[in-house]
Amino acid sequence: IDIVQGGGKTNTDSPGYTIPDEGGRFTWSDAGGKGPFTYQPGDLVMARSDQPNSAAGQWFFGVGPKVSNLNAQGTYVTFGKVTKGLDLVKKVADAGLIPTDPSNPNDGKPKTPVTIVEYSDFECPVCRNLHDALRSILPNYGGKVRVIFKDFPIEQLHPWARTAAIAGRCAYRQKPEAFWKVYDLIYDSQEIISAGNAWTKMLDYASQSGLEAEAFKSCMASPEAGAAVNASHANGEKLEVNSTPTVFVNGRRMVGADAHLIEQYINYELAKAGPNKSAEKR
Repeated sequence: IDIVQGGGKTNTDSPGYTIPDEGGRFTWSDAGGKGPFTYQPGDLVMARSDQPNSAAGQWFFGVGPKVSNLNAQGTYVTFGKVTKGLDLVKKVADAGLIPTDPSNPNDGKPKTPVTIVEYSDFECPVCRNLHDALRSILPNYGGKVRVIFKDFPIEQLHPWARTAAIAGRCAYRQKPEAFWKVYDLIYDSQEIISAGNAWTKMLDYASQSGLEAEAFKSCMASPEAGAAVNASHANGEKLEVNSTPTVFVNGRRMVGADAHLIEQYINYELAKAGPNKSAEKR
């Protein structure tokens, strides 16, 4: 079986875990304090959870394309031999699928030891949670973490997400640093935006961000901005992104907005980078 992300937050209510290393080894402790147990490829394991692959109770094991199997007791059980880390150990960035070029909204930092690529939908509530988590976490790392934003609007669920995505692209094209102001304004105001007022709200946020109004309107109506959003979405599909937010930390996939897990990924990558780029916070 493959190792997938998670295990829940490390606290008294859910299991503790470590991120698998490059060989696929990881440790796990259950909520009752048993362990830690160390697993590696070839080990026979069984996992059971009543909250598989959820923000509240993510867990390690998946079989093929399915994360879990429901048994007669209504809990989720899977078993088999550990093979490899499906998303954590395999770095999809090595395949060149995660773009890091400046055509994508980014925070403008030079090369850093950690790069986060965020695939998000501006209307998605969990994406707003991710926005809030990153805003809280990233200042603690003293410029060692770079963020690249990728649009992945799920239009069948979120009717104004595409309008917001186009607005973000137009902000970035006119003034790259203004993108992050628009990004903050949209997520901070998510509850008052609707399909009926999205266009007006985007113009308002553009004005608040210091963008030139007529140029912004022209961009919003242009096919180029929409094409950029389409290209971003298509890129996400190639990476098998199918829900938002999906984040890649140095190529390691994470789905959801678990602040603790994001920090663990960042710290893991900084520790690998060596003592001069350690995860000590300011």
